[in-house]
Amino acid sequence: MVIFVRAGNTPLRLDTVGRDMEWHRFETTLARQQFAGDESIPSDVFDILSSEDARYTVYALAHDPDQTLSQLADFVVGFTAMRSGTITTPADHENVRIRLHHAVLPKLDAAGYVTYDRSSRTIEAAPRHDTVNAALGLAR
Repeated sequence: MVIFVRAGNTPLRLDTVGRDMEWHRFETTLARQQFAGDESIPSDVFDILSSEDARYTVYALAHDPDQTLSQLADFVVGFTAMRSGTITTPADHENVRIRLHHAVLPKLDAAGYVTYDRSSRTIEAAPRHDTVNAALGLAR
């Protein structure tokens, strides 16, 4: 099954079967490591991943770490809609963009997962990016 989500003027294609299976592995790995007290993932990253927006963000950035805030918000909104079976609105996109800009991305930046440039609203992989992804089973 494939869902198309409109992000601005660009339709995004989400392969719901493949993404959902990979997402399930990610959530299972995350839960297992949290329960086991896995020290390969710093506790600050576990704290950040308590938010659904943050989990979707890490999942998206594991596959494409160099994005803009708008591109990332498009993915998070689209993935949320796919998982919940809902239709998103421009207000949903704006709310997610605001949460990412003010809460999620600054925390991921402080944790060394990404470098977030607040003025240009661009995101790049940081030193802990590959290590955290590998520990979460999200290696590119």
